[in-house]
Amino acid sequence: MTGTRIKEVALTQFAKNGYEGASLADIATEVGIKKQSIYTHFKGKDELFLDLFDDVLAKELNFVVEYLDRHKHLSIDQLLYGFLIQYKDCYEQDDNTKFFLRVAFFPPSHLYDEIVKKGYNYLDKLETMLIPLFDQAIAAGNIHADVS
Repeated sequence: MTGTRIKEVALTQFAKNGYEGASLADIATEVGIKKQSIYTHFKGKDELFLDLFDDVLAKELNFVVEYLDRHKHLSIDQLLYGFLIQYKDCYEQDDNTKFFLRVAFFPPSHLYDEIVKKGYNYLDKLETMLIPLFDQAIAAGNIHADVS
């Protein structure tokens, strides 16, 4: 239970303050434990951050899968526009999306390679889901065939 609570608080801290602005001491205080107790669950700030990033990537990917499944009946322009609107709403209301976008654009320099590798894996999965939709729209004449 405490490990889960640490991650919940850390997610909010990282989403709001970034890696550099979030402190284990502040996280521990908000959880109601001593800072040293965090080390029972995580080796340190880096492990906590990367563990959260993995969780967030999975949730973000799940959001895309569920959105595409719920809206597969829409035309490509309605589908993409609706996705952007819903994603904007997620950013405004959800720490997962805030954290994801913050890390995607401003990864901690010492974790850059690991974050980018995980990010490319995420993008590859998105591409696997989206390319068939674009191919269908091209075949239906809804997108010009020159669009790559």
